[in-house]
Amino acid sequence: MRKTIILLVLAALCACQESLEKRCEREAITFTKKNCPAKLSDAITVDSMAFHQPTLTIHYYYKLTGEADDSTQVNAKEWREQLLTSLKNATTMKAYMDAGYNVQYTYYSASNPKTVLFEALFKPEDYRNN
Repeated sequence: MRKTIILLVLAALCACQESLEKRCEREAITFTKKNCPAKLSDAITVDSMAFHQPTLTIHYYYKLTGEADDSTQVNAKEWREQLLTSLKNATTMKAYMDAGYNVQYTYYSASNPKTVLFEALFKPEDYRNN
């Protein structure tokens, strides 16, 4: 009887585990529903977060407003370095980075939503310290 109970508990625990991909997908949907849109500053609003399972890419979408809504204001090299530093220090991203996920950031113009002002894609070779 005791063995049966232990086997049932183990089976239930195994059945309840979700894959990292499913967890990431669920967290992206939950984050977007609960937090978006959210103003990060006067110029930056996070619009959504998505997960593209075939490429294992976590994708953050932002909107730039005001003075930041100008391609001449974007310093791509500086922004990329800042985002990479933030990503490397993000403890909430550790499991995904350990699994080799990609992380992409896209910043759109608020005045012209089809215009991408800045985009950065980070792959494991970018964020892993060699």
